[in-house]
Amino acid sequence: MHIGGESLQYLSQYAYLTPECDLYGELQSLEIGCQPNQLHKQDKPLIEFKGHEGWVHGVSFSHDEQYLATCSWDGTARLWDLQGNQLEVFKGHTSWVWGINFSPEGQYLATCSGDNTVCLWKLQDDWPTEFKAQFKAHQSFVLDISFSPHEQIFATSSTDGTVRLW
Repeated sequence: MHIGGESLQYLSQYAYLTPECDLYGELQSLEIGCQPNQLHKQDKPLIEFKGHEGWVHGVSFSHDEQYLATCSWDGTARLWDLQGNQLEVFKGHTSWVWGINFSPEGQYLATCSGDNTVCLWKLQDDWPTEFKAQFKAHQSFVLDISFSPHEQIFATSSTDGTVRLW
């Protein structure tokens, strides 16, 4: 959706992102606006998340809507509170991090990467988060990951032309 020349990406019924790009269109930060049942019409976003050193490629809300996870071409994923405070940096990949997703019950965070792997992180109340496992997922870049509704399995998609269940 475009409003006044600005592109908005809807994340949920109440939230959307506006990109901040450099001269070459490289995404450097994300801004979030939250106003129930209203389109964000302010000159500035309500909150901005800065910290990545490259394009921000993916974003995911926790299911309790308390946290936001982001992933980037800088090879990291990051966890934020909704006030814009960075809580943790995840460094488990050796290439761009393409996708990120919270598990439905909020126990896990999964990331997928251009290094052909998926990393699974166990979220804990006391930081830091525990690294659980790394899966050599595909023969090429892993682009996306999605958990089943009851966290029993997850699916990955790749540029190798396959989808795999784990």
